[in-house]
Amino acid sequence: MKSSSLFRLFALLFVLASVAFAQQPINLADYAGNPPGAMANYGTSPGAVLVPGVNAYITNSPAVTGSGVFEVGPTTSANTKTNPFFTNITDGTNDLTAALSAWGSVPTGTYVLGVNADILGPVDGSGYVEVNCKTGCSGPSSTISLVPETSGGETTFHFVAAASNNATSLKGSAGQVYSVDIFNNAAYPVYFKLYNTASSPSSCGATNLTKVVGTQAGTQHTIKTEEGWPFATGIGYCLTKGIADADNTAVLLSDAVVDGSYK
Repeated sequence: MKSSSLFRLFALLFVLASVAFAQQPINLADYAGNPPGAMANYGTSPGAVLVPGVNAYITNSPAVTGSGVFEVGPTTSANTKTNPFFTNITDGTNDLTAALSAWGSVPTGTYVLGVNADILGPVDGSGYVEVNCKTGCSGPSSTISLVPETSGGETTFHFVAAASNNATSLKGSAGQVYSVDIFNNAAYPVYFKLYNTASSPSSCGATNLTKVVGTQAGTQHTIKTEEGWPFATGIGYCLTKGIADADNTAVLLSDAVVDGSYK
């Protein structure tokens, strides 16, 4: 009788305890000891979802600084040459050359950014780029070819030796000599002297002497250069017998014939 009464008492206490616990409220407003934020929509209507504690930085648009408009997309009106994004390009310190220039000939020319005229060089009347060929324009590795023209070439000179030192002013201003060809008809060497002078060489001595071309008896001697030998003041010449720079010994009539070119 006692054990039956105890069982009923424990059963009654169990039921009462269950009812008491079932009536305790569940705290949904606390997570890890911290209350979540207020309920807010996450996303764009009609697909927005009501969730607690949406941070404003997730959904807010960031502040835009500066001016001008830039739109992403191939057909938007802002993506034009007037948009500052396309015209004010910089390397962080200097504005880059933003002007567009045609590179190449129509209709195959392509617009590129900042073509400097010095890259292309001067253009002649036919639209071809002119090359200032000062160095590296001769030899087997050269990729530049000379095109024959009907005008603008070198000026030639020719004379047969007189019975004198043959002192002559070839050009009274700055110029260049490109070639000298000598046939020596004498029984002794002759020496063709070039002078940097605007007048006829004085006494055919060493003053202003720039270049000497010697030719043995009964032989022909040719020298030439594509770059030219420069004469800053003018071009003068003599033809003498002696090898010394100051020699002024006259040759005889028809001792030699001399041809050459200059500019």
